[in-house]
Amino acid sequence: MGLEFYQLVQAAVYYADGLWEEATFDLCFKNLPEHVGYALCAGVDDAVDSALALEVTSQQIEYLGERPEFARISPGFFEHLADISFSGNIWAMPEGSVVFPHEPIIRLTAPLVEAALLEAVMLQRLGLPSAVATRASRMVEAARGKRVVDFSMRRWFSDQAALAATRAACMAGLSATVDLSAAAESGIEPMGTMAGTYLAVYGDERVAFDALHQHFPGILHLVLPEDDPRDSMARFSHLLPHVKTVQVQHRALPMAVRLVREALDARGMSHVRILGSGAVDEFRIAKMLDARVPVDAFTVGNTLAAGNTDLMSRLAFTLAARYSGGTAEPALGRSAALYPGEKQVLRMGDHDLLCLERDLVFRGRDAPPPMLRPVVMNGVRVREALSLAEATENRKQQVSALPAGVRRVTSPDIYPVHISDSLAALALG
Repeated sequence: MGLEFYQLVQAAVYYADGLWEEATFDLCFKNLPEHVGYALCAGVDDAVDSALALEVTSQQIEYLGERPEFARISPGFFEHLADISFSGNIWAMPEGSVVFPHEPIIRLTAPLVEAALLEAVMLQRLGLPSAVATRASRMVEAARGKRVVDFSMRRWFSDQAALAATRAACMAGLSATVDLSAAAESGIEPMGTMAGTYLAVYGDERVAFDALHQHFPGILHLVLPEDDPRDSMARFSHLLPHVKTVQVQHRALPMAVRLVREALDARGMSHVRILGSGAVDEFRIAKMLDARVPVDAFTVGNTLAAGNTDLMSRLAFTLAARYSGGTAEPALGRSAALYPGEKQVLRMGDHDLLCLERDLVFRGRDAPPPMLRPVVMNGVRVREALSLAEATENRKQQVSALPAGVRRVTSPDIYPVHISDSLAALALG
């Protein structure tokens, strides 16, 4: 697993100072961008699995031992690293859950040395998928029932990132994908249009599409040239009766879609769907549908892969509590969690309640089930990962239960998150 150098420095200081007790850390969003009314958590089980896979390799230990910075660290620390594994507890929200600022998506309790090594990898595994899922959900919301198709696979920096992002996007409601692995796992439709390299191989677009139709007559999707999307259809007149979908990409996409729709209808091809493509994001989707542009679906690639850094940077790994003699003591101070202690989240219907775990005994039987559920106890997984279908269903239920104003793409309402009296008292110190 990947480790940050300074995490090892921190762990060495804890070890050298005898700080071997347990502590609780929260992974939560500090805040959300102004235009985002809610976030989705995704990558939860990958983050949990990264904790369970905690390991420092012999090569990493050897490297640290040779670094001059570690010259004053005792051999016992390196021996401890050689045997380290995760021994703590993890409580987490189920994949696909709606989450708001300061609500722990994951609550992790472990010895300080173990927890120090997990901060970066858990933020990685949770941050990117959650940002993609949140953006994809907003695109689906903007599309108002029209299909949004994932074309982002080639835009990601690795296979692992592509699969995690595509899985998150499918969970958030995208209806088809070019990613074969994600399509096979999710059961959603695999889809795509012919790449420029394919057309270049044949040299003549008409020959290229003739070959496609000959071997795959059932999936003919026509990519219209950006410079003349309407007039170019005349070059493919012999194929038009077989075309199911045309992809339109243009700087002035609304105008181009209207012209292509008119041309298709004039040829008796009202059944052909139009895919709007290019720099399509949730804001552009909403504007096109407000203007009644006759587009049937949208493809998102660059816009899904870009623009996630803002939300990812708002995800934090913060100290919430430390243990003394088996008792959790809230962590106070500027660098600790804004709301200290072992926390729980209750979704009350018209608001969320952020409270202390110990408050639950006073809530009564009518209280909703806690959002954070035990996933790992004493280093052993006690709850299986959700399937993509289960996570998708969880997302559907939770997003549909939100007020329409919170789901708005522009100027969303702020969903109320109430703080329990006991938690507020701790936060005041």
